[in-house]
Amino acid sequence: MAIGITNIRVIKRILRFAKMIQPVLEDYEPDVLKIAITSITLFSWSHDQPEQAPPLGFLRSKTADSLGWLPKDDLPPEEAAWTSLLEAYGYTWTDDLDLVLMDGVCAGYFDPERVKNAAQRVHERVVATKADGSFEDAWRRYHDSFDNNQDEVLDEIRQSFLKNVKYIVSG
Repeated sequence: MAIGITNIRVIKRILRFAKMIQPVLEDYEPDVLKIAITSITLFSWSHDQPEQAPPLGFLRSKTADSLGWLPKDDLPPEEAAWTSLLEAYGYTWTDDLDLVLMDGVCAGYFDPERVKNAAQRVHERVVATKADGSFEDAWRRYHDSFDNNQDEVLDEIRQSFLKNVKYIVSG
């Protein structure tokens, strides 16, 4: 979902930040870059057009441990509107990578080491999610079929397990 940024200066700044962050994140899963650019877009809009976007302080407070928010009916109208906008945009909470990116947007540059440290955790989360999906897919082939293919299914489950054991066991 687009968040409705129309200011050309904000858009150009987002593009500049995206070009700046891309080489820093090239060694991680491509999804990490997508996540970072989504966050940079939101933070740039909030920083450069605070009268139209959710404030950075509001975004900073949306941590994973604060997910027990009040129902939207209990929020002030402005916060309820921001929460709805963020949900539609696909932004759920602010993690460590987001905080580093937010600092970079405010400063006008990114600290590559801080970005890499925070991106590593997101990378691991992305890999673990994909691994879990891969293992589940292998089992789904067993559960959802009456084909006489037990050797193939067992081999697929085994290969998926061996490839992803550290993510499956720790999940």
